[in-house]
Amino acid sequence: MTDYRLAVELRPDSASTLTARGVAHRLLGHYAEALADLTRSIALDTDDAWTHYETAVAMSALGHPDGDHHLARAVDLLGSPAAGKRDAFEADNLVLAYCLWGRWEQAEQHLAEFLNAAQPPGQVRVLIIALRSLVPVIPSTEPRIAAFCRPLEERLTVPAP
Repeated sequence: MTDYRLAVELRPDSASTLTARGVAHRLLGHYAEALADLTRSIALDTDDAWTHYETAVAMSALGHPDGDHHLARAVDLLGSPAAGKRDAFEADNLVLAYCLWGRWEQAEQHLAEFLNAAQPPGQVRVLIIALRSLVPVIPSTEPRIAAFCRPLEERLTVPAP
């Protein structure tokens, strides 16, 4: 966290730096600190879908009622016509958003889209880690998250062509 503190001191108006530190705080369970950084980041860049998603995660962890607003904004940004054809990175972000939202059918659709795009193993691993990071925030999602991780883990065991 020291490096992030220094980075924010050097670039206090960098939305991406604030988002990165906010995500680190969130992963460490420092939800109030995460929310503070993510809120500052959104004030600097209102159109970053990932920051809206992470803000919703932090708000969910804190029991804050406005998380749905940020999830809706993230989904809107990821699915907007201006975004053009969705790539697998956006599909995996939609999986995460819909899982956090508890909209399992939509999450399954985007998981299928992600899997059909034949992703590199690193991106599959990142999605598994991101999915599992939701369990401490909403423990009741653990069985569903495990079910979403299974086909991803199976993908990792299939040899590359």
